[in-house]
Amino acid sequence: MGRERRPVLSEPTRDYAGQSDFGVIRRPWGLNGTAERLALSAALGLGLLILLSGVVLAYGRQQGGTFYRGVSVAGVDLGGLSQDEAQRRLDARVTAAAPTAVTLVDGDHRWSVSLQDLGASYDVASSISNAHAVGRSGNVLVDSRAWLQALVHGYRTPLVVKLDGKSTYAQLQQVAITAAMAPEDARYTFDSSGRLTIDPGKPGVGIDVNQTEGAVQQRLAELSAEPVTVALVTVTPAVTQAALEPGLKQAAAITSAPLVLTSAHGTWELDPSALRALVSVGTVSGTTAVGLQTAGLQASIGALAPQVDAPGQNPTVKWQGNAFSVVPGVPGQTLDVPGSVQAVSAALEAGQHQVALKTSATPPKISQADAQAAADNAAALVSQPLTVTWSGGSTSLAPADLAGVVRFSEQPGQTPAIVVSIDDAAVGQLIQSLAKKVETPAVNASLRYLNGAVTVVSAEKPGTTLDAAQSATAIRTALLGGQHTAAIVTKAVQAQVTAAMASSIAIRDRLSTSNTSYVGSIPNRKWNVELAVKTVNGALIPPGGTFSFTGTTGPVDTAHGYKLGYGIEATGGPGGVTTVPSVGGGICQVSTTLFQTAFWAGMPIVERYWHLYWIPSYGNPPAGMKGLDATVDTDAGLDFKFKNPTSDWLAIVATADGSTVHFELWGTKQNWQVKVDGPVVTNVVKADTTMQRQTSNSMAPGSSLLVEHAEDGFDVSIHRQVIANGKVIDDLNLKSHYVPSANITLVGPQQ
Repeated sequence: MGRERRPVLSEPTRDYAGQSDFGVIRRPWGLNGTAERLALSAALGLGLLILLSGVVLAYGRQQGGTFYRGVSVAGVDLGGLSQDEAQRRLDARVTAAAPTAVTLVDGDHRWSVSLQDLGASYDVASSISNAHAVGRSGNVLVDSRAWLQALVHGYRTPLVVKLDGKSTYAQLQQVAITAAMAPEDARYTFDSSGRLTIDPGKPGVGIDVNQTEGAVQQRLAELSAEPVTVALVTVTPAVTQAALEPGLKQAAAITSAPLVLTSAHGTWELDPSALRALVSVGTVSGTTAVGLQTAGLQASIGALAPQVDAPGQNPTVKWQGNAFSVVPGVPGQTLDVPGSVQAVSAALEAGQHQVALKTSATPPKISQADAQAAADNAAALVSQPLTVTWSGGSTSLAPADLAGVVRFSEQPGQTPAIVVSIDDAAVGQLIQSLAKKVETPAVNASLRYLNGAVTVVSAEKPGTTLDAAQSATAIRTALLGGQHTAAIVTKAVQAQVTAAMASSIAIRDRLSTSNTSYVGSIPNRKWNVELAVKTVNGALIPPGGTFSFTGTTGPVDTAHGYKLGYGIEATGGPGGVTTVPSVGGGICQVSTTLFQTAFWAGMPIVERYWHLYWIPSYGNPPAGMKGLDATVDTDAGLDFKFKNPTSDWLAIVATADGSTVHFELWGTKQNWQVKVDGPVVTNVVKADTTMQRQTSNSMAPGSSLLVEHAEDGFDVSIHRQVIANGKVIDDLNLKSHYVPSANITLVGPQQ
């Protein structure tokens, strides 16, 4: 592992002022002469001592209040100066020479810390006071020794430097980030063979705060900018290898296999690596004990709570076909984390690695009695059928119908615990089931543009519709009030087109025309074409309205006058289409001619389908174009629709004179141009021109009729733009796909 740097500091002391002292060492003379010589020597020594003492005492008395000779502070000689003079001289020295910062050094790392950040200051006054006190203790022997030392060797008193302990400690903490390294505790680990061993860890490195502070003060007292080496100490790990040795076997047993935790909702495993991370070492009665960290184990087990916990299910009320009944509730369960931790600890201590998690039951929030009370209330609401009446009729709603609108809302802890109510939306759906019986649609006035004038064919008729909101309220009120009859509320619906509108409709201009020929059609086809033309002729489209071809013609069947003709039908055989007998065969020519008229008038095409194969006569100019057709089929749901985008009415004028279908679209001319590009024909597939004869039971015996001509298949696209005031207001890409057709003759069955 790399060195993790973090502050590791020893506790600092606070006050520091370096003091130095002077001591005199005395050694006795050796006695090896005669008594006389000894006496003489003693006398001479005593005389010299007395003489010297007198000189020293005389020297001490002569100094008065000035500093003794040889006394200095920070290299400033104060001898013979008064205290004021000394103060000024030392102030000047400190001001000139004091460093502004201290450089701390640890190997290649350096830190510059300002005196302000250290809380460092020079106490010149105290320094002067300390220096002036030299030789003035009042003890003649001590003072004379100090005078003599100052005269001979000089007497240096330290410059007093004060450090703010908290500030200095804070700065050393920053240094410790790099200079210090936390110790690594010994731990259990697995070697490459999977055997549990002990990693001994390693000691850390810390800063000796007291020693480093002292060095900083010493350097500042010397008025020196020389770097200060950070004093380091070794920090012993909290957990040592010796402490782990007794638990090695126990730890190996704990981590020898996965810990399997089980509950009714699943099984989970803590693999040996996860268990190793949870192994802890403690001391119990002086003995090292191994176990799993309680906090870590709680976290691991607690993380399973979302999977183990199961909410309780409250009892519910259900309609069981003929009555409301109560579905009993189910208690929930909650993971008991402390109990599970104890169970795991006990199991591992016993050498077991599979433990059932502890859970506690949680009762439902709503009681069975509360649910039964709600069921009884609901039963009272639907105990009898509800008679629903309206103008002209009535019906009965059975209890089973009424049960479908009853709702139950839970509110645990309140009274009642389950609220019984009626769902207005469900009542609305129930009412809609009666709509066909109650409602009558409004009938628009039938207006036609015939012989150049708007004619009223039939007047409008108002209709009746359900007022769903008020009807739902009436039924809900009746049910909650214990009533068994409710009146549905209806309102009148007015027709959108009225006879009065006829006089205000102005048809001014012919907008476009189109012609197609039906010469050569069999009689039934001619009949169908002319009947469809007659049905569509005079149709009016209101401003913003949409014309529907099949909506205008109505059902195309024999009941409405149409005869058996021929139509195109898709098949699964070769070619994919064929011509077959069909009631109403021929009306697609009418829808095609009208489509071409609306196309060239610039009307937006809402719905259009092409024929399965191309009929060449529909492409005759000036209105015809290859790919410009429209087929309809009421049975298949195929319709042709276009929209009236103008603010005036449109009128369709259609005639069939026995040979030509002629359509005109009338309205009010618009300031637009119709630009058409195409047709672009691609993917041509050649047709098989072989004549095919097919027997048809609809033909008379011995008769024959050519019903389909061979035409190539192809894809075609036509692009139309309607432009008004330089802007495209409608952009239509008309794409059609036609399969090849064949020469087909239908023949009657043989006699």
